[in-house]
Amino acid sequence: MKRNLVSILLSGLAAIIVGCAGTNQSNYLQHYSEFVRDGVTYSQCSAAYPTGFLDTSAVRMDKIVPKQALVGKDYNYQFIVTNLRGQDLTNVVITDELPANFKIVTSDPKPTTSGNQAKWLLPVLKANQKLVINVIGSAPATGKISSCGYVSYDDQVCATTDVVQAGLKVKVTAPKTANLCDIIPLVYTVTNIGSIPLDNVVIDGGNTSDLVALDGTRGGHTPVGSLQPGESKQVNVQAKAPKTGDMHTVIRGISGNLVSEEDKALTVVSASALKVKISGPAEVIQGRKATYDITVTNSGNGPANQTVVTSPVPVGSQFASASGNATVGKDDYIVWPSANIPAGGSATYSFTVIPTSSPTVDASASVQDNCGQSVSDKAATTVKGVAAIHLGTIDNPDPIQVGETTVYTISAVNQGFAKDTNIKIRCTVGELEEIVAVNGDTKGTFDAKSATFEPYPVLNPKQKASWTVTVKGIKKGDAVFKAYLKTDQFSIEVLKDEPTTIY
Repeated sequence: MKRNLVSILLSGLAAIIVGCAGTNQSNYLQHYSEFVRDGVTYSQCSAAYPTGFLDTSAVRMDKIVPKQALVGKDYNYQFIVTNLRGQDLTNVVITDELPANFKIVTSDPKPTTSGNQAKWLLPVLKANQKLVINVIGSAPATGKISSCGYVSYDDQVCATTDVVQAGLKVKVTAPKTANLCDIIPLVYTVTNIGSIPLDNVVIDGGNTSDLVALDGTRGGHTPVGSLQPGESKQVNVQAKAPKTGDMHTVIRGISGNLVSEEDKALTVVSASALKVKISGPAEVIQGRKATYDITVTNSGNGPANQTVVTSPVPVGSQFASASGNATVGKDDYIVWPSANIPAGGSATYSFTVIPTSSPTVDASASVQDNCGQSVSDKAATTVKGVAAIHLGTIDNPDPIQVGETTVYTISAVNQGFAKDTNIKIRCTVGELEEIVAVNGDTKGTFDAKSATFEPYPVLNPKQKASWTVTVKGIKKGDAVFKAYLKTDQFSIEVLKDEPTTIY
């Protein structure tokens, strides 16, 4: 509906005097004021429609004219129209009633004129917009000039609907590489990219993620609560890889029926494959050193981290040395410091022991990495002993008188590391002595000049066997007692002399 908003009456007090009328032709409140600008006094007539009060009205209209003007000379005046509303006004018309003794010279903007009216047409006066119309006119004769200005507009019934956007965006960050045994850290970020708050927001891995979160779900299922427009939240998720290869993490954001686009990240998962080999001599002489070499290889496509190599000191042997900074604990385990072995790489270790009692050295080695992968290997060495026989004789007493006896003690000691078998002892005396008795660990037979003992069957390492021969001195002089020894392991007969003085 077209509304006639403001009516302002202008009147002149004299031929060159222009002012504001005191009547309210539109039955709405009008205001009058004066001010001086650049030495000229101006009259300002103001009105507000529809209430007369600025805070409850739609339009304010001001007309500003000089209080005096010279006949036949141009002078300026203004219309100021202000939209007081927060919404547009349409089809706005400003009308100025022109008196007979006044003409418009120029105007910005230009009006349309018809008869005694000048009109300015505005399709739209924007919300809170102020329009200033500058007019230059002149009076051809003296007298009073009275004119009225009007403004009208079309009422609008306006309603506002907020057009909003709801949106979620997710981002997943994952390590580019990982080991099959690693706990893989994932970082999920969800952002409300819409213009309204969102409730019950969830980051979901769905069923398309390859990695399995520690909660058992693929990619994880993590509620993050509410998100304000522009707000982001970050979630840390720990996951494991079910196998090696290219593992994708795929997530999406969900809030009610709103589902975001998916985001994905790739993690290449690898694994180590450990092998260990221990090697040593096939045979070793007891009491001699035996060295064992350990080789650890990683044939997998991923590193073997924090590998620890251990080897027990073999039973029946004594630890001698080890490579690197290996240590031997109270449990007699040789332990090397941990090391990282790259894919396709290897590491070597060694240790040395001395066999002491066991017939074999049963060596072994194990390796384990931080994934719990453990492998082991064994090597056996035959320990060979060497018999080392010692023959000893001693007489008691010495010297002796003719007719007295002395006892010769014969001993056989196995000083080696293997048994001696069939130890055979025989002995002889010269013309100054004669044998009168024999005794010992095996049975013996004798005559005046010689004695023979039955073989001693087995003489173990460090074992001793002994025999005695009693001899009587029959002539004065330096007598020599001769003892002979022969074994299966020492086939050459060994001779041992024992001198005795007879007086």
